[in-house]
Amino acid sequence: MYHGGGGGGNTRTRGGTGRRATIRLEPQLVEMIIRAAAIGEDSLADAITIGDFTSQFHGNDFSDTEHLVALQAFRDSHPVHNVMGTYCVSFTPSGTGSTARIIIFNIVANANTSSLDIFKIGTPTSTLPNDSEAQTITTRLTGYNISLSGFNDSNERKAALMSMNAFADTELDKVRGLSVVRRTNASSSTHGEDREAIGGEYNQTQHQVEIYNRGYVEGLRLAYGTNTGAILPGVVAAIFHEVGHAIAYSGIRQLGRSDSEARQRYDSARSQMRTRWPDYYSESGEGDSFTYRYENPRNVPDDQRAEYQSDLARLRETISSAESANRAYTQATESPMMISFGRTIRRLTPVTPYSKRVAEAASDDASRLAAAEEFFAEAYAVYKTYPDWLRDNRRAVYDFFSQDQHLR
Repeated sequence: MYHGGGGGGNTRTRGGTGRRATIRLEPQLVEMIIRAAAIGEDSLADAITIGDFTSQFHGNDFSDTEHLVALQAFRDSHPVHNVMGTYCVSFTPSGTGSTARIIIFNIVANANTSSLDIFKIGTPTSTLPNDSEAQTITTRLTGYNISLSGFNDSNERKAALMSMNAFADTELDKVRGLSVVRRTNASSSTHGEDREAIGGEYNQTQHQVEIYNRGYVEGLRLAYGTNTGAILPGVVAAIFHEVGHAIAYSGIRQLGRSDSEARQRYDSARSQMRTRWPDYYSESGEGDSFTYRYENPRNVPDDQRAEYQSDLARLRETISSAESANRAYTQATESPMMISFGRTIRRLTPVTPYSKRVAEAASDDASRLAAAEEFFAEAYAVYKTYPDWLRDNRRAVYDFFSQDQHLR
């Protein structure tokens, strides 16, 4: 489940006489307008701490104004993402002859070090797909029986398509048959008053990702990535996270398919015995609560005995297989892949503040399994948007994904 979150805390500032920068967002690049704010450059020392996080600027190419612009963008945008965001801001430094500049900053909330890792990326050039490109992506997804529905806004749909197109073929194959559905809010019966704070959710029973209004607060904004030519829209945070859950459940879905297939073979074997051998085979009871009686093969005519024995042996085998498959499916609490991931993260701090909170709140086996899954979904989203950061901060988790262990 993908929760919305705020930038956290207030930045203390003090008055100053230095140059001031006003933050605004170019409408052709983003849909959400960040509140315009003037920042005195001499407030940098006080702006370093935001909530529980201390800002860390990576690289030597930041100007003092850019430091403050990045911090103010983070503080004022109230991002819905749990993982990281790319803040595309336009600002005009005060002074005669100043011109507007557009710069992308990657900001990652690092749960391990309680720091905001801020990277200056550059100027974006990517855009939402046009109609022809959107149709090409739709055709690609259809090849994996993946569908999108409920998107009344064409640009919202294009942002979702652009996000789904970022998955490799092997990843799309792992979630084959997935439905991505746009809804207003999460269910009130399930989430109560918290429903409007939820950006997305994965429904295992229906194999369906639902994206809500909260996930689209910054959904069209080109907001994730490290390559200025391939910046992804903000909704990718919710989509990557929820598809992560779908991948986490893929092993259990396979057990479910095996259970269903075993049941079909079992039903077919029962039907064949009833149809072909009514004189030698009978059932009492209904559904799964039944008993069957059969004649000893020695009592079947010689010319029919071999076929009767074969059908009877098939019935017994399918009953045993169906019982075994059903036990494997109904008793599974996590997939073999997630068991392996659990060993990988045993002594690691979750990658994001959200997954860290879930882990700290876990008090029993069920909640600990859920926490491991949130760790997986969050880490997967980071891996898809900023793999270098994951490599530098959680090398074991990065290796898990880069070696395709999540697809086994």
